[in-house]
Amino acid sequence: MRTGEERSQFMEQDYKNLISQLKYLEKPPIEKNIFSIGGRGHYENPISDILAFFCDLRAEHGFGDLVLRAIFNAADIGATIPYLQIVSPPQREYTTNKRKRMDLVIEGNNWVLVIENKIKHKVDNPLDHYAEHVKSKYPDKDIHFILLSIKPEPQKEPWANVLYERLFDEVTKLLRDRYVNVQPNKWLVILREFLINIKQIIGDVNMEPIRRDFVSQNYEDIQQLVDMQAEYLEFIATEIESIVNAAGLDVTVKKEDWGPMGYAFRIDSTSWKGCNTIALRVTREGTLRLRIYDYTFTLENFEELDRYFNHSDIVERWNEPEGNPRTRGYEFSAQQNISSLDKTLEWAANKIQHKNESTGQS
Repeated sequence: MRTGEERSQFMEQDYKNLISQLKYLEKPPIEKNIFSIGGRGHYENPISDILAFFCDLRAEHGFGDLVLRAIFNAADIGATIPYLQIVSPPQREYTTNKRKRMDLVIEGNNWVLVIENKIKHKVDNPLDHYAEHVKSKYPDKDIHFILLSIKPEPQKEPWANVLYERLFDEVTKLLRDRYVNVQPNKWLVILREFLINIKQIIGDVNMEPIRRDFVSQNYEDIQQLVDMQAEYLEFIATEIESIVNAAGLDVTVKKEDWGPMGYAFRIDSTSWKGCNTIALRVTREGTLRLRIYDYTFTLENFEELDRYFNHSDIVERWNEPEGNPRTRGYEFSAQQNISSLDKTLEWAANKIQHKNESTGQS
């Protein structure tokens, strides 16, 4: 029978093995693209606009029927139409007789392609009405209805569900076959950026099977680690209050989720009147980064602020012009544990308290 110390060592080794496996399953860094930079890369309307442009055989991109052919191939109807030719430019937001709007309608010589585009929204469109309207509008043409989506959707006649992953593969294949020797140009770059954006959206929605299986097989152990992380963050919050309160200052500590930057503890006091705060950031790597924010910054007083908040461990100073035009920030060197920050945290809180008292802001 194991002793308490032996059980502790066994559990620690077990968790270390789990974590070492996890490191091999980390998601690769996300490559930025011109669509994701603006934060609108996952919106359906911009994506539909781009699809319409690249499906226009006469447009200036010069790719001819490449994207349109890829759509037909992804829907397994490409062989039925060996030569693609369109009557007019693709129509966006095609309005029906009931004032409903279809995402994209493309008319060919003897065919019509209707695309309903779904990225992250559920399918709640009047698909039956769309089909009835188009059939009455084009009674003498073969009509193909496609529900283009990131994840599988229930099949509903006459709509065929085509996944963006399949479309991505078909466009990539045709690009490789047709344009392997083409020199980079504006439209080739934009098309590739569009494909990267789609690939990232697919990755955001569809968890990789190897990562999914790992979580499924180790869910209980992972949950225990998550609980331990929460316990550790609560410990840090308690330690922050203890350190600052020991200096005779009354503060509040609020945990915030800073996304890719990790978690942060916002340290504030009513006596600071919104002129300053302190943030202790717990990075995704586990290091602790202390920050001071001063909200009285102007272009005239930043040198004075820098002299006042002068500390040998400050490694970065910056302004936040966008959204916070009166903010000056200071970040201290990274530390591995909270006990290494007690003196620095106490110094920062006292400097802020003294600044507010001396300027009559408290």
